[in-house]
Amino acid sequence: MTKWTPQTTLIVLGVTALGLWYFKGLPGKAANAVNPVNPDNIFAGGVNNVGKAISMDEGWSLGGWLYKTFNDVPTPIR
Repeated sequence: MTKWTPQTTLIVLGVTALGLWYFKGLPGKAANAVNPVNPDNIFAGGVNNVGKAISMDEGWSLGGWLYKTFNDVPTPIR
């Protein structure tokens, strides 16, 4: 069995600190990807891409569609 020495403690603390420093930004990026108020989240991006493909309108977004559906917005003539 290996003895636990002060040198072992420093090595473990160093490796832990290095790991925390390396992975510090990942939880924030993951949380931001599913944040419902972030317009660039993965769900909004997916819905908007499907809507653009179906409507053949590059400016289509779910928010814009909802606004036009529930408000009286005239459709521009093209």
